[in-house]
Amino acid sequence: MRYKAIALTTVCPVCRVSRNEAVDHADLKRLVVASNRTVILNRRAAVATALATSLGPIRLGLDVVSRA
Repeated sequence: MRYKAIALTTVCPVCRVSRNEAVDHADLKRLVVASNRTVILNRRAAVATALATSLGPIRLGLDVVSRA
């Protein structure tokens, strides 16, 4: 028996697998897709953080130069 619940943050339903149910190819595919999405989002967050970190000192430097 498979239970479906809707997560509050996403539109896609969350599939819950019971302890007695065998894991099939569709379940494995869902796990792989979720893992891949997590990796992509983490990569984007790392790029955004690096960009913000590198642009911060430039902005402060330009502010100091413009006040002089």
